Amino acid sequence: MRLVPRPKSIDADDNVGRGMDFALVTLVFLGIGWVIDRALGTRPAFMIGCVVFAVAGQFVKMYYEYEATMRGHEAELAAARDAAPRASVVLEDLAYEPLQIPSERDQPLGRDGRDHEVDA
Repeated sequence: MRLVPRPKSIDADDNVGRGMDFALVTLVFLGIGWVIDRALGTRPAFMIGCVVFAVAGQFVKMYYEYEATMRGHEAELAAARDAAPRASVVLEDLAYEPLQIPSERDQPLGRDGRDHEVDA
C-alpha cells in the first residue's frame, strides 16, 4: 500500500522525440532543397532557404506547443485553487493586546529606588 504518491518524473522520451523531430524535419528540407538546387542548377540557394524555413517552422511549432501546455497547466492550477476550501479569519476572534507606548513614568528607577535625571 502506497501512502505517498510518487512524484511525476520528467518525461525524457518526449524531449528526445522533439529533438529527433527537429533534426529529421531539418534533414528532409535540406534534401528537398538539394534536389531543387540540383534540378535548377542553383547550387546552395534552395538548400539554405529550405533549411531556414524548416528551422523557423520548428521553432514556431515548439512555441505554440509550449503555449498550449502552459495554458493547460494554468487551467489545472486555477481549477485546483477554485476547488480548495478558503480559510477565513474573523478579527474579533484573534486575541491580541493593543500596543503600549512607554511614557516617561515607565522609565526604570535608579539603583537607589528614585528617579534619576540626566544632567545636561
